[in-house]
Order: sequence, then C-alpha cells, then structure tokens
Amino acid sequence: MLPKAIPVDSDEAAHFIACHTLPLAIKEDAAHPPYQVISRATFSLIEIAKQHYFVTSAHVYEKYLEVKAAHPGAQLAAYSTEPYFMELHGFRLIDWDSKNLDIAIFGGQENRVELPSRLFIPYEASYLTDPEIGEMVCIVGYPSENIEVTATGAALNYLQIVFPISSVSDRHVVLADETGGRTFVDFVHPSAQSIDLGGLSGSAAYVLRRSRYRFIGIVKECHAGNQTILISRLGCLTEGGRIDRLQLPF
Repeated sequence: MLPKAIPVDSDEAAHFIACHTLPLAIKEDAAHPPYQVISRATFSLIEIAKQHYFVTSAHVYEKYLEVKAAHPGAQLAAYSTEPYFMELHGFRLIDWDSKNLDIAIFGGQENRVELPSRLFIPYEASYLTDPEIGEMVCIVGYPSENIEVTATGAALNYLQIVFPISSVSDRHVVLADETGGRTFVDFVHPSAQSIDLGGLSGSAAYVLRRSRYRFIGIVKECHAGNQTILISRLGCLTEGGRIDRLQLPF
C-alpha cells in the first residue's frame, strides 16, 4: 500500500493510516450543530470490489439505535476538515454483527465516495489473514479527548498507538500489557500524561510486514484498567459489504 517502508511509530505512518479513517459522532437530533454530540467513535474507510464502505463497531450502531429510540431525530454523522470543515451524514446500514465480531458496515449515498485527503483501504489486497504474536500493530483513531468542535472552529486530532500482538484467535487480535511496563508518550505540547481511549472503537489497525502495511481489523474494545485492546478480525467480508455468516468465528 506504500511505495516504501516507514516505521510503524512514525508520523508518516500515523498520517497514512489516518487518511483511511473519519471521526464519527451520534447526535440526538440532526438539527443540532456539529459540536452538540453525545457519543464519538471512528469510521474505517474500506474498499471491497471497487465499492466504498464505512466500518465501525456494532456497539456504536447499537448506541445510535438506543439514542434514536428516545430521540427519533437522532443522526449518525462523520466529520472532516479537508478542504474545510464538513459534517457528513446519510449513511445507510448494510450489515452488522454484534455477537461474534462487533462490526457494523455502512454505505454512502453512492457506491463510490470521493472525500478530499481521504483514502479507502483496498480490502482484498491488504487484509492480513495470519497476524503473528509479537508483530507490532499500529492503530490510528479519534478518541473524544482529541476532538474539539465549537461554534467557531474545529480540531480533529487523531491518536496513534503502537503495541505488539499478545495473542491471536479467530475473532480477535489481542494487544495486552503483559509486563505492565507500557509507557504513554505524547508528542503534542503541552504533553499529556495519559488519555481516555473512548472514541477509538472502529479504528483501523495495521501490521507492517515485508515493507507493506497490512490491514488486520478494527478496534473493538479498550480496557482502561489493564490496558488491553481487542481488535475484531474481518476476514469474513464479501462483495456488497456483507458479512459471510459461514465464515463467522464462533
């Protein structure tokens, strides 16, 4: 996916992966301004069979349904600041699974969507079926703490996380702090000592293997207590943005 290899913990890698994501939010009413949201998450942008899809966690969609039950005018929206601040809406649900993989797949108004400074992950060429323990995983997404939207401006700042794989199953790639020695490093001034990872659900995760960035799935859970991150594996996606139920892990 890249013409040359760049370190997974570099600014270049973070920018490259961020181009394949969008911050998303749930509003209680479509008429509310972009800064009036009640929950945030991340969309990963994926291309399958030359069609474009917006992928996040099923629990994000379930939260939206919960809000919509109480507020019929609720809206799922995504945001970009390129070339100017934009609120994107009108996403249509295509398929979802909350029992096994925690994934929800949406389409746009057209089969292909052109977004300035954004790219869609070429799923067929990029998806890695055999991530290995010890390989470094790079995640880029939009935690709520990094998003600032007001009536006069917006800052949509992504967060980069790089952790080694602890274990792999049919459902998940697990990134656990097995030694308890993880350190948090913030390169933004003034530096923070820690950050709430709420909002990372749906974030794209990659492994750099043989000089290529390979997509391995999306963030499902971030456990603040033991610093463990779960990534849903997505090897069951098919043309049309559907989930092949015969390939779902049990």
